[in-house]
Amino acid sequence: MLLTEGGLQLRVENLRHKGQWHRAGSLIWSNNRGPSAGVDFKVAEYLHEAEVVLTYRANGRPMEQKIACEPTEQYPSGRRWWFLCPGCNRRMGVLYLPPGRTEFRCRGCYGLRYRSQQRDLDFLLKPIAAAAG
Repeated sequence: MLLTEGGLQLRVENLRHKGQWHRAGSLIWSNNRGPSAGVDFKVAEYLHEAEVVLTYRANGRPMEQKIACEPTEQYPSGRRWWFLCPGCNRRMGVLYLPPGRTEFRCRGCYGLRYRSQQRDLDFLLKPIAAAAG
């Protein structure tokens, strides 16, 4: 079972600041288990939509991925932006790139679970396994 914490997490909020898109930049993920990973991005914003173009390496291959974004109106703060998952087209605030995969998708597309969901499942199944022997 794959966990959300096992790969890279791309968040809309990391591409925006004070209500505006960063037009371009880089995101770096680091961990204490190995080398860091990075993604370069460019954002094109239109009237009612935006597109994020990611450039990165996955499994040793250079990748380019385009991700559509759309806003929802929120009173009084204005717009909230969402990624449209390239796999299922649902609105998401976070997309994931698990180990061994090449494109960012939502956790539903990859069948990812949160670590807390795994603990809850272990809590429920351990007594059943103990009773079954």
